[in-house]
Amino acid sequence: VYYYAAVFEPPWTGPVCHVEGAVEKPDSFQLSDFKQYETTVTAELKGTVTTVPAQDYTGVPLRVILQNTHPLAGAKTLVVTATDGYKVEFELQKVLADEQILLIREDNTLRLIAANYPGGHWVKMVNKLTVE
Repeated sequence: VYYYAAVFEPPWTGPVCHVEGAVEKPDSFQLSDFKQYETTVTAELKGTVTTVPAQDYTGVPLRVILQNTHPLAGAKTLVVTATDGYKVEFELQKVLADEQILLIREDNTLRLIAANYPGGHWVKMVNKLTVE
């Protein structure tokens, strides 16, 4: 019973992401929870290893997701973590003011699109957002 109540994720529910750390309301969510906030941005990935020409990406602005959890006063950093342990840090106030940072669904995982940042900030397989 514990497995089905706390661990098992039916395959049709989609990827889940967790928000934790210096927030009033830690949360676990799916992008479908924020469907009404979806937006489209045009962005080009410019990385040291990979470059992807400008294209449209549709997803949920990261600032909307973070505002829903109410970051605590004094929080300065957002750490985005992937399922493989890859981590990237952002200045929290910049993320809260940026409409060009989206969380999208890609190949049944979540991906961070950071239009105004270098390619290394575009995180694949996102599963955790930590406010510090």
